[in-house]
Amino acid sequence: MKFAQPRPILGDRCRPPDFHAERLTINNAFDGLAEMTKPNGLHSHNGAGPQAVALMMDKGSDRAVVRDCDILSYQDTLFPDAGATLFENCLITGSYDFIFGAGRAWFERCEIRSRLRPADPVEGYIVAPSTPIEQDYGFVFHDCRLTRDAGVPRHSVFLGRPWRPSSTFPDGRYGDPKFVGAATFLDCWMDDHIAPAGWTEMWYTGRDGNPRTMLQPEDVRFATFGSRGPGRANFSRGKRLTLQQARKVRNFSDILI
Repeated sequence: MKFAQPRPILGDRCRPPDFHAERLTINNAFDGLAEMTKPNGLHSHNGAGPQAVALMMDKGSDRAVVRDCDILSYQDTLFPDAGATLFENCLITGSYDFIFGAGRAWFERCEIRSRLRPADPVEGYIVAPSTPIEQDYGFVFHDCRLTRDAGVPRHSVFLGRPWRPSSTFPDGRYGDPKFVGAATFLDCWMDDHIAPAGWTEMWYTGRDGNPRTMLQPEDVRFATFGSRGPGRANFSRGKRLTLQQARKVRNFSDILI
């Protein structure tokens, strides 16, 4: 889909291969902020959350290109869960885990904007990948800008946390160890809403049935290189790539093909 002027779309799920979108606004208009501020509203820190996916790359999707698009929501905005997708010159907005899934995605010169979330104790997490262990790459952000809405506090947003979905096994249903999230931020500009730790943990259901078993960033594949801007830090968690490692990742054709 390509238009001379931006066109609005209220949420979409992509299944066919070779999907191509340009100059669209893809918006899930669910009022997440209103839900979060209700007395008994949904909040992500207690395991719930006002999920409102704007765009999903579903089973069957592959070799997709999304260029010059605005992808807008609050929580779980963008769900690249299958195949490979190139996002170029896009604006992606959200608060909690708003780019998540098991697919391969390259983000080139995109703006990743964190939205204000006044009802929760942590402002947010950008990514929550569930990358299968046999897949070398998950999400790669190259030359992107990590920005924030007015009012989002300093050091209040993590780059990401690892999502481990559950699968059914002969001895029960629990977090599947094949999901070992992968995300890399290369040469990205970061505002000072980014937390100095960089990355953080996320709960999953353990084999013993404990729903608050924690998966640590050091146990998955989280990395940064060449960060700049007021949010740049020697992040205390995750991995810092060497120049040689970063050069290997920079060839997006190796990741998406």
